[in-house]
Amino acid sequence: MSRSGFVLFSWLAIVACSLMPDGRSVAQVPSATPPSSAAPSSAAPSSAAATQPSAAPVNNIIALLNAIDPYRITQPIDGKIQVFGATSMDNMAHAWADEFRRFHPQVAVEISAAGSGDAFVKLKQNPKAVAMLSRPVKPDELEQLKSETIKHPAAFVVAREALGVYVHESNPIQSINGEQLRMVFTKQGSAAELKWKDIGVTGAIADKPVHLVSRSQNSGTQAFLRDFVFGGLEMRESKTDHLSNSDVLGALATDPLGITICGLRVNAFDVKSLPLVHQGVSIPSDDAAVLSGQYPLTRHLTLVIDLEQTDKEAKASQEFVHFALCRTGQLSAIRAGFYPAELPVLRAGLGLIQKDHLR
Repeated sequence: MSRSGFVLFSWLAIVACSLMPDGRSVAQVPSATPPSSAAPSSAAPSSAAATQPSAAPVNNIIALLNAIDPYRITQPIDGKIQVFGATSMDNMAHAWADEFRRFHPQVAVEISAAGSGDAFVKLKQNPKAVAMLSRPVKPDELEQLKSETIKHPAAFVVAREALGVYVHESNPIQSINGEQLRMVFTKQGSAAELKWKDIGVTGAIADKPVHLVSRSQNSGTQAFLRDFVFGGLEMRESKTDHLSNSDVLGALATDPLGITICGLRVNAFDVKSLPLVHQGVSIPSDDAAVLSGQYPLTRHLTLVIDLEQTDKEAKASQEFVHFALCRTGQLSAIRAGFYPAELPVLRAGLGLIQKDHLR
């Protein structure tokens, strides 16, 4: 991550922590000098211009977060909420649960993150629950989800995640473009084994094969890459696949010929994320580019519930989703390392779930 990106996301996290749990907002700040705890080591450049964002971006972050609707309890709830699905969303789900119980101490939240692939199967078995998918949900998927147990499935975008293209830190490649990504990850044009020289890499690894390291095939990450990033093209087989982003980068750290796409905000050693070349412009894979809207490789994270369920556990699940869409829920997502969903998307979700509450 670049230093400017580190500082800007540090400010996003700092602002998130400063907003009150009851939804009260914070004032604009006169300057943007980050606290010493947010600064890297003394080996970093000392120039203020190079290390500190201006007050304007920080105040823009504050304005963005303050614009999100505060959470207000719509109904008293108790009982147990079951949340299952995407492993990528596990930390965020636990952050939501911890904060949600501050408002609803009688509620127990049970989280089981085993992958997006079987989330809908489990939801059919337990339509009172909450399914997590680390990708957008298509309208036809919701239609297919309808069954004897599920009558009105609804999908709610609750956060964004940026994905990074990672290689071993020893790899000489400096950036990668869309066409190169298609060559590496899909069989478009040729199913033959790809070598690093095929995407312009020179040196010791040029004639060596490209090793794909990936998430498991039932993960939402792989489904998102196949269906949304690569438009349904046939994907190349991975050398290894893994259950979590951390496991993926751990494997990549031991393979100088490896490459992967996984969550951008994962702590890892001995790997590097590549800038993406989009329309001829190299865009750094850092938080500043994501927050500014320049970074192209991002995805929506989704919760799915059945709005027709009416017992107390179902109502508790609906209230949990309502919470995730509001300011306190979005702040919890930021603290877990994700980005807030776009304001119009959040308000559309609130409109749908609040309409259901009024029925």
